[in-house]
Amino acid sequence: MKIITKVLFVVTTILSLAITSSCSPEDGKDGINGTNASIANTGFHVIPPETFDQSIPNITYTKVQFGVETTDDMNAFNTTTSELTIPQNGFYHLSVTLKFYTALPDNSPVVVQLRKNGWQFKSFSQRLGAVPSININGDFSLNAGDVITVFIFQNTGVAQSLDRVANNTYFTGYRVY
Repeated sequence: MKIITKVLFVVTTILSLAITSSCSPEDGKDGINGTNASIANTGFHVIPPETFDQSIPNITYTKVQFGVETTDDMNAFNTTTSELTIPQNGFYHLSVTLKFYTALPDNSPVVVQLRKNGWQFKSFSQRLGAVPSININGDFSLNAGDVITVFIFQNTGVAQSLDRVANNTYFTGYRVY
């Protein structure tokens, strides 16, 4: 019995050393499916350009323009097209806050959509008025190459402008894993 125990100890030790010596310095820092955790914790934060007053027509879904990157560690947001291109497969947290420049008539219907590859995959509607701000957020499994855009719809009877102040209108997110 002592011989079997010694043999098992030696085999276990050899296997342990073999596994340890085959690991790179980056091992142990990896996220799900061998994805480096430093990539997993990167993100983006974009706002409208200060010089651009985006008008949202009545009863029309309109792509929201985000032209300034305050952060884009993923190098994934295109400020010219206002599109986020997912850099790698993973689970992402996305959040959008949009505020109109002035109060809206009471009970005005507003809808915010997140679109993936041109198709709505998350939508939130709310009736706004004196506080003309709406937020949509969630956690999503996304694939490398997916293109995410933000659209807004309002029905107040006239065009409305989005507030371009950075802490009032923004699109932000990060890769969870």
